[in-house]
Amino acid sequence: MILVAKAAKMTDFLIRSAGPAFFFGIQYSTLQTAWMISARGSTGSIPLLPFSSLVSNCLVWTYYGSLLKDQTILIPNFAGLFVGAYCVYIFNQHNKAGNKVVERNTHIACGSIIVISTILYFLQKSELLGSLGVIMAIFLMYSPLSTLNQVLKTKSTESLVFSTSAVMFMSSLSWMIYG
Repeated sequence: MILVAKAAKMTDFLIRSAGPAFFFGIQYSTLQTAWMISARGSTGSIPLLPFSSLVSNCLVWTYYGSLLKDQTILIPNFAGLFVGAYCVYIFNQHNKAGNKVVERNTHIACGSIIVISTILYFLQKSELLGSLGVIMAIFLMYSPLSTLNQVLKTKSTESLVFSTSAVMFMSSLSWMIYG
């Protein structure tokens, strides 16, 4: 019986740790992309969406984790807010030839999510905030694929970073198990 209790505690620990660990991996991979942009002085064919969706996603889940007082959700997403904001800053500093209309619309969408999630947070609507968080998580996990058209056109995977995609898959899986 003691062995079963210890196994249950270990399983609980692993489930609570896997999501944040992989999410920190996503953040690190995103930082690597921003550092690469900074080093070469250009965004190249890398879109803004992965960075802006990280900010939006993390804000919604930070609010949600705060309302539920769930440190497993709160801590990695609070850290992700800063990582995402830094990456958006780096992107904007080095974006020379990007699609300004798409980027403006991305900023507008991101700003709208920030306003909506802030209102839901202050109204303490955790269920609606959680639903918005799920939608934002889907956008975050989809964001590396936003370059798929570019990859097919140029026959180059430069804009589709494999490590980011792999870590996003593992993160999605672990958060699904946590949920």
